[in-house]
Formats: sequence, structure tokens, C-alpha cells
Amino acid sequence: MAATKNKVTVYLLGGMVALVWGIIIYRVANAAGNDDNDTVTERRVQFPKETLDDYAYKPDTTSLMLNYPDPFRQSKPAEVRKDTVQIPVSKLLAVRPVVISPVVPKPALNWSFIRYSGYIANAHGKKLIALVNINGKSLMLGEGESAEQVKLLKNLKDSIKVSYQNHTKFIPVSAGS
Repeated sequence: MAATKNKVTVYLLGGMVALVWGIIIYRVANAAGNDDNDTVTERRVQFPKETLDDYAYKPDTTSLMLNYPDPFRQSKPAEVRKDTVQIPVSKLLAVRPVVISPVVPKPALNWSFIRYSGYIANAHGKKLIALVNINGKSLMLGEGESAEQVKLLKNLKDSIKVSYQNHTKFIPVSAGS
């Protein structure tokens, strides 16, 4: 059943293609073979020729309108513009004392009380526990935990990032431990 349906469709489409090409060929042949003997008559229109005189004087009919101010002329010294302010020279040359405040350097923070000894890896959670020595106390800290105002921010196995008194620093593994 499906094979006959396809054959019918192929024959139908083939006939339509043949019809379209037949119409195209008919129109082209009709247009090419149409000899109505309609001749176009040529008419030449003759215009009177003017003599060209390159040396003839033609008067200039344009005029310049010079009713605008000269942009390059300096204004008179007595003339004051509306958008400017006059400042006396004494105010311009007035010397104001410059107060220099001494810069007090912040005392350097001593990080030597924190020592990083190493880490322990949790097999189940894969969480790293840092072994940290703070002021002689051995502590085990995870990321985000804090002890004695020291907060462990990040454990990177070879170093830890800690925060103390709003300062952060990386502390490497101690060689002596």
C-alpha cells in the first residue's frame, strides 16, 4: 500500500514539473519569435547650439554678509565678560601655611606566636584538620574555626591562611616541627 502511494506521488510531482517547464519554454519561445514588425522610428531633436566663450566676463552676483564678530580679535582690557570673575592678585599670591602632620606608622604585627605543624586528613569527609601551635598550645583547627582570636581561613596543606586582629597572613609549615 505504501509503495503505490509513493509511486502516485512521484508521478504527480513529475507531471507538475513537466507542466511548469512547458509553460516556461512556451513563454520564452513566444517572446523570441514574436515579430510584429513594430519599428521604432528615430527622431532626432536638434537644439540650438550656443557658442562657448571662455574669455567672456561674467559679473559676480554674490555678496558676503560680514555682520558677525571677528573671532580672532582680542577683547578690550576694560571689557569684562559675564562668565568670568575677577580675583585680586593679593588673594592669588597669599601664602597659606601648610601643616604637615607626622605619619605615625602602625606597629608591625608579630606573627611568631603562631606555628603551623601540619595537617590531618579525614578519610571519610576529606576535610583537612590543621595542627596549629598558638602561644605554646597545640590545637587542631578546621577551616572557619577560631581559637585565641586566631581564625583559620584556609588550609592549603603546605601553608594556612589565618586572620588575627583584622589582618590576614599565610603561615608555612614550620621546619622544626
